[in-house]
Amino acid sequence: MNDTWWLKSAKPLVGALSSKDANAEFRSADTCKVCNTDYELKVSPFGDARALVVTRWINLGSGQDPLDPRWLMHAREPTSKGPVWLEKSDMAISPRVLFETACSSDQSLEARPSRNFAYLQDRRYEEVLKT
Repeated sequence: MNDTWWLKSAKPLVGALSSKDANAEFRSADTCKVCNTDYELKVSPFGDARALVVTRWINLGSGQDPLDPRWLMHAREPTSKGPVWLEKSDMAISPRVLFETACSSDQSLEARPSRNFAYLQDRRYEEVLKT
């Protein structure tokens, strides 16, 4: 996936950043058709400002084969030899659904983005990064 994967979904959120309704939340979600990455962009109020929280779900495969295309799709440098293509069966399975299914019941569809946003509160991300 290239560095502009999120631009398509971000355009509608640009207006949200300048919205006069300071308490409004805006979301956009989609799937990359090349690498089967699910993602969600969310603009939320954060103190006197707004925060953009990006959440991605990717399927790296089972980890048993270093040549698994699901791993190589995300692990290879752009200058590596040859493109990596996923099978239709890999593209048919949502990484977000796989994640949600594998997680305990407390990891609902909203749990991960909410947890990511919570790291911004009181700059909790700084504490997590220190450990």
